[in-house]
Amino acid sequence: MTWFACEERLVETSTYQHKHIENVVNSHISATACYRIQHSTRRVYLECVFLQTRTTVDFSPMTTIFRIETARTCGSIPTPAQFAAMEADFSEKLSLMNSSDSNAAYNIKYDSSPVSDRDNVIADQIKALNVASKNLNIQWTLAGTYRQLNRDWFLNVRQNNAKDTAMKKALRKGGVAELNVYTVKLTAQSLGYATFPYEYKANPKGDGVVVNYASVPKGSLTHYNLGHTLVHEAGHWIGLYHTFQGTDASGNQDGCVPPGDEVDDTPYQFDATDGCISRDSCPLQPGTDPIHNFMDYSYDVCMYEFTRGQGKRASEQLRAYRKL
Repeated sequence: MTWFACEERLVETSTYQHKHIENVVNSHISATACYRIQHSTRRVYLECVFLQTRTTVDFSPMTTIFRIETARTCGSIPTPAQFAAMEADFSEKLSLMNSSDSNAAYNIKYDSSPVSDRDNVIADQIKALNVASKNLNIQWTLAGTYRQLNRDWFLNVRQNNAKDTAMKKALRKGGVAELNVYTVKLTAQSLGYATFPYEYKANPKGDGVVVNYASVPKGSLTHYNLGHTLVHEAGHWIGLYHTFQGTDASGNQDGCVPPGDEVDDTPYQFDATDGCISRDSCPLQPGTDPIHNFMDYSYDVCMYEFTRGQGKRASEQLRAYRKL
């Protein structure tokens, strides 16, 4: 099971700005659904949701303006308990597998169940998926397209709700190795969600990926219309976590804490990237944030890589859970 969480943001500021930020937030606290601020000499940690929309502060000392943003969000965030269960099961399966096939190439069928996507858009989406997956040794092939005129599903499907269950139960095709993709009108703050390979055994009909229909190539979502939302969600479907995976001892988001995303060559990352801004959010860990990785939350134009380590993990996950 996964869920949507309050958005979190780590911001580098000067000491001079601290009081200003507190004043700005406090002046809007009545309209803020959740809020936390902590600061040290050089760092302010701000968390807020404003009218159920991602909210950030203009940190200039001369202004006190809130601005509303549409940011990439994904529902595929396991709890610490779920993460531990998935990794324990994976370790057990991995110990029983022969490692000689770890560099095998995979051809995975892709079933599309869109409401209104044109064929050329679907072709562009598969092309984007295959270009992104080269370093994973994965080739995706369209197995079929199925259009459903169901206004209720299109408007009201959300992660783990009854509409989502009904849609997937009625439409899902193929077995454990076939990716089913559903395009619906999610909220402006949600680009998609996916199931992990581990979850298939308990709920085969629920297996698949749901993406915001406006996130496909040439879609209407600014910054998120090159098709990389499906690349990101397909990454979860083959067993990859976010590059900022992790929590501290209290269960709060902290991707600087080992083991992170369980991949050796993706640097640790405290939390998700907004936009395409280089940073080092885990200064005590080697490397800078992998903002160009498909498993971050960067703008589509900023995303262009999977690592060899992610390819190795995906290969092992596909063999362990998807019988490939």
